[in-house]
Amino acid sequence: MPNQVTLDIVSLAADGVTYSVYLVEQGPWADSEVPQELRRVQERLYSALEVIPDGKLAELYPETNGKAVV
Repeated sequence: MPNQVTLDIVSLAADGVTYSVYLVEQGPWADSEVPQELRRVQERLYSALEVIPDGKLAELYPETNGKAVV
């Protein structure tokens, strides 16, 4: 599990059942930065995805426990 993950937004969807997790990135990036930035975003995404099934998301946001997350 990653040591630190930043989830920018965790919100209840309009259906009142599903939670959405958002990662926000700012750009644009210079052409020379794109490969490095994409690798960084990929690692961030993988780290964020790890916190959902291992229960860390529910620890941080108890209202998400047992709910569908997208």
